[in-house]
Amino acid sequence: MYAVITLPGVTKKCDNHEGAGTVQAAGSGFEQLSWITYDCMVMDLMRITSQSDDDLFARHANME
Repeated sequence: MYAVITLPGVTKKCDNHEGAGTVQAAGSGFEQLSWITYDCMVMDLMRITSQSDDDLFARHANME
């Protein structure tokens, strides 16, 4: 089983990029939307699998 999530995004490569209603650099809105979407997916998976922040942190890579 799988799911497909389509995230809308406007870049300069789109035919209708004019008047996109933002002053952000091209692609920034899509990046922000994808980040929020993935964050929500993680929160749902945490709830479904009964995982806590501490459970995830124990497996989190430390790159510092």
